[in-house]
Amino acid sequence: DKVRPGDVRLISLNWLMALAERGGVLPRRQDLPEEAFLSSEKLRRIEQGARRGFDYAGAEEAQERFTREPSPSSYLAYVASLFGRKRNPDG
Repeated sequence: DKVRPGDVRLISLNWLMALAERGGVLPRRQDLPEEAFLSSEKLRRIEQGARRGFDYAGAEEAQERFTREPSPSSYLAYVASLFGRKRNPDG
């Protein structure tokens, strides 16, 4: 029942977006090209970039708005401030 190295591989969001733009269909994992997967090196670079790129001021501002005006739209603004700041999904 244990997960072994290689059992789980992350797919590049850039690759998925390009596939969607071409109107493609996601194939079985066995049929995916190697460039569809994120390497551990690329994942480390994404993590480092995410740590540097986190917008604390934007998150604080959105949280204050949500505290003042609790609503679905202010909550979504808060969530977007946490995750939506970076344009390149794969770092």
